[in-house]
Amino acid sequence: MPAQSGTGQRHRVVPSLVVSDKDPRAAIVAWLREHRPDAVICRCDDVLAAIAVLKLRIPLDLGYVSVNVGPRRVHSKGWMFADDPDVRGFVPHVILRAEGQTHYFRGRKERRPDVAEALRRDEALHSGFYFVIPKASLEAETFDISLVLKESELALYSNSDHQVTIADPGAASE
Repeated sequence: MPAQSGTGQRHRVVPSLVVSDKDPRAAIVAWLREHRPDAVICRCDDVLAAIAVLKLRIPLDLGYVSVNVGPRRVHSKGWMFADDPDVRGFVPHVILRAEGQTHYFRGRKERRPDVAEALRRDEALHSGFYFVIPKASLEAETFDISLVLKESELALYSNSDHQVTIADPGAASE
């Protein structure tokens, strides 16, 4: 049954996919073909390969967010475009906040031709970021996520309603 938002618009519900097959890419391709979601939020490395098989373009055809939480690290990537050429030299940072805790991690920039194409803005090519956050530096907690583009004393913040949960920072080895 389709869900309905507070605005009265109807939304379809796409079932979650738990990948346990010998060929996760094939399972993801089949799920994408059958359900045609608007966006995928996942912790699976095989999603990008499945998207490539279907020749889908991110973000034009499909929204994609990776929240890859490994045994010792949290991997996060995405994009943040500031409509200001003065921020091109800024460095991406992620801020994780929980009650009584604030953690800052420096990321690296990534080229995002998909974003530049979707926005039809050449300057969006350098809007991507990638973070690898060591879990050992975090306590077990659910953190609110903010992004920051920083250069010396200047910063551009982007707060979100997204969260990441670190269940057991000391568990398992990678």
